[in-house]
Amino acid sequence: MRLVLVLVVGALALEGLVRARQFLKHGTTDRTIFTREVDEATGLRVPVPSSVVGGIRINSDGWRGPELETPKPDGLLRIAFLGGSTTFCADVSSNEATWPHVVAENLRAAAERPVDYVNAGGPGYSTKHSIVNLRERVAAFEPDLVVIYHGTNDLNLDSIEAAEARGLFSGRAEEPSWLARHSLAWYLVEKNLLVRERLDQVGEVTLDVPVTELSSAFEGRLEELVGLARSLACEVVLCTFQPRARAEQSEAVQLESLRTSLYYMPYMDREALMAGFEEYNRVVREVAARTGAVLLELDGAIPGDAEHYVDSVHFNDRGAARMGQAVSQGLLAEPRILELLR
Repeated sequence: MRLVLVLVVGALALEGLVRARQFLKHGTTDRTIFTREVDEATGLRVPVPSSVVGGIRINSDGWRGPELETPKPDGLLRIAFLGGSTTFCADVSSNEATWPHVVAENLRAAAERPVDYVNAGGPGYSTKHSIVNLRERVAAFEPDLVVIYHGTNDLNLDSIEAAEARGLFSGRAEEPSWLARHSLAWYLVEKNLLVRERLDQVGEVTLDVPVTELSSAFEGRLEELVGLARSLACEVVLCTFQPRARAEQSEAVQLESLRTSLYYMPYMDREALMAGFEEYNRVVREVAARTGAVLLELDGAIPGDAEHYVDSVHFNDRGAARMGQAVSQGLLAEPRILELLR
């Protein structure tokens, strides 16, 4: 009986410590750092309007950012940022520290007209989701400039489909157990066990598919997304994707930099992932050239280290600041964007 009591007290103490750490880091004791719900009209998981979780503040329209005037006032330049969690900036401490906010502030300082923005990035969103998001949610806000930052979620989407078709991946659900849904400490234990299990699989079975075959679907989706954006806005901008892993790094550093990407895609190895990111950026460049979209080459703009990334692809505050400055500089060097600012 005494042993049971000790175990219970110990478990409660651990749970309290873990929740205290979560609150200090994210401003919440919940296992998720923001809340989302399924939008019945689109089927997308979207932020809950007017919710506040830690440093993440969602406006009344369901976007991470300041409130927007609707209908859009005459003369206002509105920027829409499309992408996944790397655009939403889930790991950045405040709305003002997100790279879309930094870009909007820099363009506002250089513009001869008012500027606001829609951060339409969504955790887990690929170009497939952004097409729906732009058509069904963003279009009503009448963007003048659309900035697109996609890559890693599309590589994940396309490679999973190929791996499942070849029996290399079961698509194991990420849904936590009953205990993990009620205990943050056990949720973290369960998640880390799954991380270790998946990382142990790396190299055992490799998806033997040419990266050009994987990227063909991405190319079609991205071109469709750009076409839709061009029908709504004056200018469309494509940014090359910037993962933490870089070609000039040693193999050991690349492996560490790719750790979370290897977790989500355990059927790929280091070489395959490096080739995948390079190929998907090649597609970004080709689609920009074919459609006439403005291309921002961001290679090397954000250092590939733990000072700027929290994992393989997500920025911390410092990384988001560098990303915001790099995108701003690229936009302000483009005559078509300068004309739009006037």
